[in-house]
Amino acid sequence: MRLESALAEKEIKTPRIPVISSVDASPHSDPDRHDQEYLAWQVTSPVQWEKTVKALTGKGLEKSYGLDPGKVIAGILKRITEMQALRTLVREI
Repeated sequence: MRLESALAEKEIKTPRIPVISSVDASPHSDPDRHDQEYLAWQVTSPVQWEKTVKALTGKGLEKSYGLDPGKVIAGILKRITEMQALRTLVREI
């Protein structure tokens, strides 16, 4: 797999901020446990939005920003929680 080969050349460091995986909705911080193979799995697996949003709100998330060109993320947040995206940061040109 080309992605795994490209990632094999990269050093995985401990994140400075909490990271919640959108694949399993779990916190990840140990670079030895979450290696290049895990990262390849992360970007090629289906996203578990509902579980991820619930994990984030369960950890105290109160504000969010949408990074999509429309209002998809805001709509998902609204359906799952009472939270609304504060601002969409990416717009179609």
